[in-house]
Amino acid sequence: MILAFQLSVLADRPAYMAYSRQVEHEADRFGLELTRNNHAAATAFVKLVQNGVYVYRPAPIIQFWYGSHPTPAERIEFCNQYRPWESGQPSKYQEYFQP
Repeated sequence: MILAFQLSVLADRPAYMAYSRQVEHEADRFGLELTRNNHAAATAFVKLVQNGVYVYRPAPIIQFWYGSHPTPAERIEFCNQYRPWESGQPSKYQEYFQP
């Protein structure tokens, strides 16, 4: 019974990690929409890599199996590109912010 449980946990891990990465990506989006300070967010991820907290671009199998957050490379790229307010597009979470 314990072996069956451990095997199910092992099989479910990639799906759980993918879900966790998606939630963290949306948290990054929310933070950018709230602050609109893309440079500060990208700089924070760069500093985490420089201080050895994260690996900039881990091996794909490591990211697939153990990565609960997007890679710093993905997060920095997203911070540098995501700016819907500059083109007049609605923000995904604008309903949660007061005008």
